[in-house]
Amino acid sequence: MISKEVEKSNENRVLLFLGAGASAPMGIPTMRQFTKDFVEFGEKTENREDIGYWLRDLRRVTGTGAWDLEQLLALIRQAKNTDNDVAVGLLRKNLFRGDSKNKQRFDEWAKSIGYYFKEIERTLLEYIRTKCLNPKIERAKEIYSKILPISKKCILEIFTTNYDPILENVCTELKYDYSDGFYPEKGIGAFKWDEKLLGSEKINIYKIHGSVTWYRKNKSVLKFPADISKAPGIDTLMVYPTELKEVLNPPFSHLHRRLEKILFESNLCIIIGHSFRDDYIRNLFLDRLEEKNFRIYFISGRYTRSIKKKIFGRTTMVSPVAKNFGEVDIITLLNKYLI
Repeated sequence: MISKEVEKSNENRVLLFLGAGASAPMGIPTMRQFTKDFVEFGEKTENREDIGYWLRDLRRVTGTGAWDLEQLLALIRQAKNTDNDVAVGLLRKNLFRGDSKNKQRFDEWAKSIGYYFKEIERTLLEYIRTKCLNPKIERAKEIYSKILPISKKCILEIFTTNYDPILENVCTELKYDYSDGFYPEKGIGAFKWDEKLLGSEKINIYKIHGSVTWYRKNKSVLKFPADISKAPGIDTLMVYPTELKEVLNPPFSHLHRRLEKILFESNLCIIIGHSFRDDYIRNLFLDRLEEKNFRIYFISGRYTRSIKKKIFGRTTMVSPVAKNFGEVDIITLLNKYLI
């Protein structure tokens, strides 16, 4: 039960900020686990020639040790542009002066590398989509059924960088009304984006990096429950690592403005499973802490204390809760620390 003190606090608003660790209990891999799983997928006999061998060479040439999804995707995108790379062009010019035969071989080799890594990138992005579309929904309902009742007394503002549709599906199955900026479009079975709907319910979901269910068709932003990513004229709307410039464009720019507004209006934020590798998000929270009158409760399992120290230093305004998501009773936490 939510205490009266909590109801009166923070202008009747509870702010949650979710990263990959919040979806991990529902079977969605973290960034490092995504990479481990994809490398293992590439080493399967049927994939080894097209993926596994190339990833091994990529790792060897770059001297990369333990890598995560962001590093893997960045390296793949560098490799796929080999035939257009300036350094490769300079190398080609200086190595093969007057040697057109070997220059032609070099060009063919560079193009083949680009082709293979374009295919690996396409396979990796499809792999991410597939994994995010299949969460353990019963486990998700078990965990969020202990959090969503907060909305009966307070406005629940949930920001997430995760692509999966867990929050929306749980709210629907547990019969909680929510707003994520979309409304049902009659006749097509899809939902259409309207920025004005953001923040219009007691549960508000802001997917600041998009979702596996978000698409762009011409100038329209749509949400569609089924996977239509291969339909003609359809673009997916997910901000992958290394694509953060996309947040400057709608609908992501709308969502980031909303994050900044609500963050600076709030006195409390509960952060779950986020590593703060995104410079913009990290600096936004650091700026908010400079304003004082703000408290963060940080939940990230066994990494909680190390991430807290690395990102936030010794400030007492950030309280680590060294448990996994699902082990923490959020309502008890609110009652205990906000009274």
